[in-house]
Amino acid sequence: MEDPAAGLFVLKAEVPVVVTGEEDHQAWLARYAVAPGGNWRVVVALTWCTITTGRYRGQYAIEVRLDGRRVGELTYLMSRRYAELMGAVIDAGGHPGCEAVVQVGERGHEIVVYLPRDPAGVVPPGCFAPPVRKRSRRPMWIAAGAVVVVFGIIGNLVDSRQSTTDSADPLSTAAARTTTTTPTTAVPPRTTTSTTAPTTTTATTTTTTTVEPAPPPQRQPEPQPQPQPQPQPQPQPQPQPQPQPQPQPPPPPQPRTEAPPPPAPDQGCHPSYTPCVPIADDVDCEGGSGDGPAYVRGPVTVIGPDVYRLDADNDREGCE
Repeated sequence: MEDPAAGLFVLKAEVPVVVTGEEDHQAWLARYAVAPGGNWRVVVALTWCTITTGRYRGQYAIEVRLDGRRVGELTYLMSRRYAELMGAVIDAGGHPGCEAVVQVGERGHEIVVYLPRDPAGVVPPGCFAPPVRKRSRRPMWIAAGAVVVVFGIIGNLVDSRQSTTDSADPLSTAAARTTTTTPTTAVPPRTTTSTTAPTTTTATTTTTTTVEPAPPPQRQPEPQPQPQPQPQPQPQPQPQPQPQPQPQPPPPPQPRTEAPPPPAPDQGCHPSYTPCVPIADDVDCEGGSGDGPAYVRGPVTVIGPDVYRLDADNDREGCE
């Protein structure tokens, strides 16, 4: 069986959030046979959609998909609360999802999703680039070896040429040098020190001068006719310079539309209502017939289970 959470970045399941519009998808939700009072835990995918009815028509909202099919959407206020978290997960290359339960209520099969209490505290998945392939150093060694071989060949050619030149010399000064030792006569009681003087024999080279014959007399050049003066070329009319077109200024940058930040969670407020409804044993609408002990002034939007029964007509608006 295929894992429904495969490929999804499943958010923390901390607070329940009511899904609207399930009544239009009862046929798909009815596949989950839930007994009255029971529930069926599932994993759903979250994506973007556009609100088609009501006061926020045309605005973006978070759509809930079960097994690849739409089964409802979050309210406009809840979509704003988790909009920044959704964008961060999608920008990081992930596909957001969350845990949910399918249950049977007054409107038939209903679905409740579980999302993080503080959307700002969720770290989206990171994008990991593929490892960079290391470049082989083999071409560098091959190039270095080729350079060494070339220099070796050049060195051998130079040594061979020098050896040929040295063997072709007619006489070597070192080979022609003869050393003669003069004997020293010793007369007692005087001592005479002999000095050895080297004698150098120089080869005599005979130079033969060859007298070249006198060059033949040069022939005088014939006079050339004077060239006729060429008429001066008429200057071509210069075209009038055309004015350069003025560059068009670049269009002004479009203002970047950022998603509104989600409202900060209120301390001491019940998570099923907005604006703040205090947490008490019972809360009634101010000016109504309820006996409290706590009262709230309407209207309030029901975004979770209607614990205090403030929404009498089930239109998600209480204390109207």
